[in-house]
Order: sequence, then C-alpha cells, then structure tokens
Amino acid sequence: MNSPVQNPLIVITAERGGGKTGCIKRTISFLVSNGIPYSGFYAEGIWAGKERHSFTLNIMPEAEQIPLCDRTTESWIPYGRFRYNPVALHKGARAVERARPGAIIVMDEIGLQELSGRVWSETFDRALLKKDNPMIVSIQRQYLDAIMKKWDLKRAHICDGSRHDWNESWPDIVELLHNFSIDSFHV
Repeated sequence: MNSPVQNPLIVITAERGGGKTGCIKRTISFLVSNGIPYSGFYAEGIWAGKERHSFTLNIMPEAEQIPLCDRTTESWIPYGRFRYNPVALHKGARAVERARPGAIIVMDEIGLQELSGRVWSETFDRALLKKDNPMIVSIQRQYLDAIMKKWDLKRAHICDGSRHDWNESWPDIVELLHNFSIDSFHV
C-alpha cells in the first residue's frame, strides 16, 4: 500500500531480540508520564529455551493482556511458525482504530507476516491513513527496507538499535516525541 499522506512516524528497529519491545515500553512510560494520549499494542515474547514459544499482546492504554500467538493452539489461525488468537487480533486492531485524533498509535512488531498481507497488515494500512495520529512502530531490522518500500514510508524517523545503544538513541526519541506533541497533537 502506498499512503498518500504520511502522518508523523517513528520506526524503532533492531535485530531479532535487539530490544525493540523494551524501547516501545520505555516510550509508553514516557507518554504516560507526560500525559500524551496513545493507543495500540505491544507484544512480549515468552521464551522456551532459545526460542520464543508464544507472545502476549498488551493492549493500550487499558493494559489488557491477552495471549496473541503460540505454536500449539489448534483452534487459532496458523501463520508461519505461530498460530494466532483471533480475539487478540481483533482487540489489537480495535485499539488502533479507536485512537482519537492526536493520540499516538503504537504498533509493535510489523514484519514478515505484514509483508505477506497477514496479522496486522490491514490494521497498519488503516493506521497510516489516519492523518491526525502520529505513529510509533517497531520493525525487525531484516524487514525494514521491504516494509519502508511496500508502505512508501519515506518520511519516517528511524531509530536503529542495531547501530546505537538504546540509551544513546533515547534523547532522539524524546525529541521526536516532543516535536509530535507540539506539531501534531490536539490536546
């Protein structure tokens, strides 16, 4: 999808296991402490040995947690190595869609499934069309170029944890968030 108008966008990227979700959580804490409205989700992996066995979806701002995907639940939707909980997919999409004008939309882990038109692909499409909502998304580094091209994200601000320590990148993220609040919010 090519978005005709691009809302302000911060992309948090790093290699797999490189701290993207941790950066998203730190960003959410910043939004909360500064009274900046937000809506969306992040997904935390649950490890079994050296692999992630499942993910829990954290829906915001309510902080509702729901199983997102695992490798074993037969009644869920199979995509790749995981099976996805349709209730979690609906709730995550709803959290993005209900973002009021000016609220930051947060979406964690846009990647291979979205490039294939699955999981959050349609939700990401719709979020990019919301002209009044800045966005923060995390994208695994190996999918960054393909996602940037597919969704024509030329004006995105890239914060790359694989090139800089997150603590070094944090002042840049805070500055971008302050710019969002000055330039984009209707609060």
